[in-house]
Amino acid sequence: MRRYPGPSLLACLLVVATALSARTAEPDGVDDLLREATGAGQRGDAAAILRDVRLRYRRLRSFSATGETVVLVKGLGQEVATPTTFTMLLARPNRYRISWMQTAQAQGAPVLSGAAWRTAEGPHAYRSAPPGYAVERNDGTALGLGGVPSTGDAGIPSLFFKGKGGIADIRTPTLEGSEPVEGAECWIVSGSSIGNAITVWISQDSLLVLRHRSVLKLGPDDEKALEEQAAKNRHKIDAMWSKLGLDAQHSAEMRSMMVDVMRAFAQHAGAVDMSTTVTYRNVIVDAAAASADFEFQVPAGIPRWDSLLQGLLPASSPREVRNIRPVPPGEDANAILAKVVARYRDLQAIAAEGSLVERVGTGGGEGTLRQTFTLAMRHPDRYRLTWSGTCSTSFDGGASRAVCPPGGALWNAGDGPYQYNGSAYARQRDDFLALAGAVGASGGATSGLPSFFRTGDRWIVELVNPVLEGLESIEGEDCWVISGSSRTSARRVLWISRERSLIVQHRWSQEPPPEHAAEMQRDEEWALERMKDTARPEAREQIGLVADMQKVAAKHRGMFSGDTTLTYRNIRVDSAVSASELVFTVPDGTPLKASLLEDWLPPESSGTVPPGSAAPARSAMPAVSPAASAPASEVPPLGSAPR
Repeated sequence: MRRYPGPSLLACLLVVATALSARTAEPDGVDDLLREATGAGQRGDAAAILRDVRLRYRRLRSFSATGETVVLVKGLGQEVATPTTFTMLLARPNRYRISWMQTAQAQGAPVLSGAAWRTAEGPHAYRSAPPGYAVERNDGTALGLGGVPSTGDAGIPSLFFKGKGGIADIRTPTLEGSEPVEGAECWIVSGSSIGNAITVWISQDSLLVLRHRSVLKLGPDDEKALEEQAAKNRHKIDAMWSKLGLDAQHSAEMRSMMVDVMRAFAQHAGAVDMSTTVTYRNVIVDAAAASADFEFQVPAGIPRWDSLLQGLLPASSPREVRNIRPVPPGEDANAILAKVVARYRDLQAIAAEGSLVERVGTGGGEGTLRQTFTLAMRHPDRYRLTWSGTCSTSFDGGASRAVCPPGGALWNAGDGPYQYNGSAYARQRDDFLALAGAVGASGGATSGLPSFFRTGDRWIVELVNPVLEGLESIEGEDCWVISGSSRTSARRVLWISRERSLIVQHRWSQEPPPEHAAEMQRDEEWALERMKDTARPEAREQIGLVADMQKVAAKHRGMFSGDTTLTYRNIRVDSAVSASELVFTVPDGTPLKASLLEDWLPPESSGTVPPGSAAPARSAMPAVSPAASAPASEVPPLGSAPR
């Protein structure tokens, strides 16, 4: 669900307006608080301990610490831990500087970082991906967008400044016992807040929180509470979207999408096993701090935005500037496409490098580089396709560059088709299913040319009512520009070399033509239901969540209009393609599996075409975004995935 901002926006709705516990009298000082808390601990009174923790933080003049947060996600036989280190400085009346770094990224990917801080100009937030910084409309937004990831409103900043949040407002708290954390003996208090089960470790000597852990528990009651909170804050949410340029209609659509996301999570409350553990070290309280201590230096080259929320929205980009020249007399779109078919039919080999660029929004523009890829193919049935992971932008010395971590590969060097996903590889059932399955695995980077070269499948050139728009130079080649529609795209455009009759660029819209939209929606929903039905029992709940989230994405697809462009560079054909280019060497130690989907679907799983469907349903595995959606004729029925 890469482009959909709904889950990321849940944090905006997780503000709990619970009042502080009432007291008839407050202790006079810290020593009194510690004595009362000690007595409460002896009585097993968790609520009294939390009350005194709130009072302790309310009386602090400043707070500083270093620390680490670890997000642990378990599912489908895998366990992924994402650690983030951070530094934190808080002071009254309203000053803060929090910076963090997340280092557990894919090989070759840039280190993620961010910050939230307040200066005289106002509350600031910065993130390295998508790169940007902004003066936000309030402290809550700055801390939510630039603060330590995944901690939401449950951390120390909320407790220090507001005296509330997930830590302070645990419902039905229970004193579980005690254990040391970072060398200090701590009470362990557990309970719940909206959407989470929370555990807090509180120092018995200082009444400071040294660790807290939240486990996602979003059930039907929590979903209802969040919906009520969203309705209560509707005007604030609308004002936030309005600042970013969304009109009333799109703002309503965003609210609707957030509600649908929450409902999908609530329906599959047991599907996501995710916990976030935050540990605080080197804690210092009530130390003097100068104004300069709260400054943060944004890395050179990072763009300034109106808000970091722009990175979550399908914002329009500047309109693309094109230099299309008139067509010479006598040129015909259908005749040119026929030349292309004949040209690829006669080829014995082809190789190229390329890139996939995604444009989102109604304004068009250059878009965002999403992936890079290579292809080398030779008849009969020899090929090697590789693709990167999702590219991101990195800034070095003030200059931006695209960083594309390793992704996957598909190849057949003569001993059958194999696919590699970065951590394992598996033999595929046959070449057709291997190539079709790679469309989803590669995010669409392998769409089009491989099947056209291998089998002559003409979907890429079979346009409805093709129009020869003109001539344009692409990658140094003079190209015909031919556009039309297809069953899967309301608009498809080809740039074809005039000299070589080779496809240099291919663009397709993410919206289907109106006459096929209902049919494609039906096929997609059938495939998603089939995915749930054929899943392994232990994975069924998690796959159900994936499927329902895909349905949410499909329901709100209109919000994410745009297109995807594949560009081919350094195209070589026939004798210029060597046999060595067809070989892929799996990294040492990579395990060979029976199937790359064995954690999802049983080996005997097989799919069928939904009744009345004109073509096989598009696979939704492992996760499909509109930008990556391939034409239905390229993707096998669900369950026919490589194994």
